[in-house]
Amino acid sequence: WNCESLNGQIIENNVITDSRGEHNIYLAWNTDGDAGGIVNPIIRYNILSNASWDNFHLNGKVTGLLLEGNIIFSSANSSSPGPPAIAFQEGVTHSTVQNNVVIFGSSMAVGINDYYDPTPNIHSYDQTYNSFINNTFIFSGFNSVGYNETGDSVSVIRIGNDDPTATPDLGHNTFQNNILLNAAGAANWNPGSTWGSVVQYARHSSSDASWWTTDTYTNNIIYGVSGQTPLQIGISPGPDGTWTRTW
Repeated sequence: WNCESLNGQIIENNVITDSRGEHNIYLAWNTDGDAGGIVNPIIRYNILSNASWDNFHLNGKVTGLLLEGNIIFSSANSSSPGPPAIAFQEGVTHSTVQNNVVIFGSSMAVGINDYYDPTPNIHSYDQTYNSFINNTFIFSGFNSVGYNETGDSVSVIRIGNDDPTATPDLGHNTFQNNILLNAAGAANWNPGSTWGSVVQYARHSSSDASWWTTDTYTNNIIYGVSGQTPLQIGISPGPDGTWTRTW
């Protein structure tokens, strides 16, 4: 859906599977006709599976999303890791993601990023004041169509600026009472060869602010079964020797 001027949408109690294009649910605001973007959408109690890319994709601006009680599995049904199960792009703010389960994907569970697009109406915006509460987010490395990405250096959550023309704020977000498990991925941590992690913050360049210092983590289980570092900070795209781990 391109949701200009359509606010307060409710998508609930559906089984949505096997997207033929990219995403099972895709909400987009990519016009300057409505300066407010999408406001207060509710996505709850759905089962989303077997997406070619993201199972759930938001392309901002989006304010006040409630993503609740969904089961999301088998994302990124392609031959290489990439799109996350849940994607926040180009300006998702003041939103709540709670009581969801993400499992059986060959890429990350959650991605929050901004990217460059030459289209005049698509811009990078801040992605701040979002809350992730009581979720189970797992990168298993496998999906239901048989792709095996367990050897790739994939994080469970990636928060990154991929726009060389902008320096958005991607901080001031809260992660509380979540299970964040990297159940596969490259073992150990060695810049230049493997850089597996559970949570990754990726600046585009050193000119980006240190927005991760404004995030809050409380009462989470954060674990990498193959020695992945819980927290990784660096300049994208690694591994270029700039990755550090401080947690």
